[in-house]
Amino acid sequence: MNVSIARIIAFSLLSILLIGVFIELGGVFMGTVSEGARELGSSALAIPVFWAFLALLFLCVVLKALVRLELLTRAELLCVLFAGLMASPIMTVGFWRFIVPVVVSYPRAENFEGLDAVNPNLWPHGKNLTEGLLSQSAGPMVDTRGGIHWEPLSLSDGRIEQAPVIEHAEETADSHLRVRLPAEHGREDAVILGQRYLISVLVRAEGLSPESYYYCRVYYGPEARLLQDVFTSSEEAEVTFQQKEGFRRVGVYGVVFPILAEEFVILELGLKGAGRVIFRDLQFMNVEAIENAYRGRTVIRERDAANVPVQERAGLLVEPDNLISFSGMHYLLTAYIPWRDWLRPMTTWGAFLVLILTATFSMAVIMRREWIDNQRLPLPFAQIPLFFLGNKKEESAGNRYLSEGWRNGFMWAGFAVTFIWCLLRGAHDINAAIPNLDINLRINAYINNPYLQRMLAGVNLEVLALYLGLAMFLELNVLMSLLV
Repeated sequence: MNVSIARIIAFSLLSILLIGVFIELGGVFMGTVSEGARELGSSALAIPVFWAFLALLFLCVVLKALVRLELLTRAELLCVLFAGLMASPIMTVGFWRFIVPVVVSYPRAENFEGLDAVNPNLWPHGKNLTEGLLSQSAGPMVDTRGGIHWEPLSLSDGRIEQAPVIEHAEETADSHLRVRLPAEHGREDAVILGQRYLISVLVRAEGLSPESYYYCRVYYGPEARLLQDVFTSSEEAEVTFQQKEGFRRVGVYGVVFPILAEEFVILELGLKGAGRVIFRDLQFMNVEAIENAYRGRTVIRERDAANVPVQERAGLLVEPDNLISFSGMHYLLTAYIPWRDWLRPMTTWGAFLVLILTATFSMAVIMRREWIDNQRLPLPFAQIPLFFLGNKKEESAGNRYLSEGWRNGFMWAGFAVTFIWCLLRGAHDINAAIPNLDINLRINAYINNPYLQRMLAGVNLEVLALYLGLAMFLELNVLMSLLV
């Protein structure tokens, strides 16, 4: 059997692209679950996969019949199908309902203690524009005023780091250091005006008087106009399992610098009153990728962009007037996604998923002989493609792809009845005058016993075409497992 890994990878990617198109079209035409509709990406993960698989199978049959070209072998088609079955939940429910909320919940909720425990490669963000700046006692980007000095700090991992220390004996003393960052559109190492940023820093405070507090403020423009107070606190050092040196991370999420800000922005870290404070690991990162995933972006045509006032252009996505051009193709192919911010989390999570799938596949290989030869498990999901592709025992030279399943009259009768039923159900969603053929009955509505009614509350008898089709490939002794 001639199996090509390159063909499997190429057509798997094509199949996954088609699956994404079908899921998106399903969401457009059928609505979303929040609107009371059926969402293909969440409620019927296998359906778009089999749509794409049947389209590919039809293409293979046509090329085989017309030009005698064997586009994919039976084994390659099976690999493409199961690649789609694994990809569909990962890129829909797995990504939007689980991965995104899990990895961005800490920064969006300003849970900085949890954020310190999470590897920064797991969530999307821009470059830390202030990395290493607090370890420099002098430089063009750092300015100090008052009683500030730098001293070596021994960390629990054995490293020694220079850190700024503010120490006062007087209640009226006020010292601060300022970090100046350039503001310019399109530069990775500069603040992009109009976009959201996360600002945080590790702080260790000791011996503060009742009236003392440490703070962080944000200014912008040459006149250093105050934008907002990032934090003001008087909490002192506390040794924890995670921060063995007694530091605590404080900050704010979602700081937006106005479009009209000029030249640079300023971060100010300071101490008011008596006490001692050490600052280290200042973080200033773009989090626009997170907000785009949650809120979406407003699309505006290129010809209309010039009419939008400058102060209202933040967050706008400009769509080229001519999509059949270099800028238009770049707009379509990049899907206007900030790939630079998503590259690290996609690579990290992708490596983790590859390891999980590899371990699962290895376990299946180890258990194959016991499952297939000894226990003879039916494996209903495997029976569906084998039904349409045939197996090794079928050696029909002229109809290699058209196995006996395609000539099964019962299959076509079941397909016709189910197709008409699902078509009428979909038509009801569009036009309420068409009768609703959903089979979804509340069990307790037919029971008079009040105790049984309470016990069976929420238990419905529902017939789903997907599960009904899968049941046809199951043995009778395991059909009871579909009653969930």
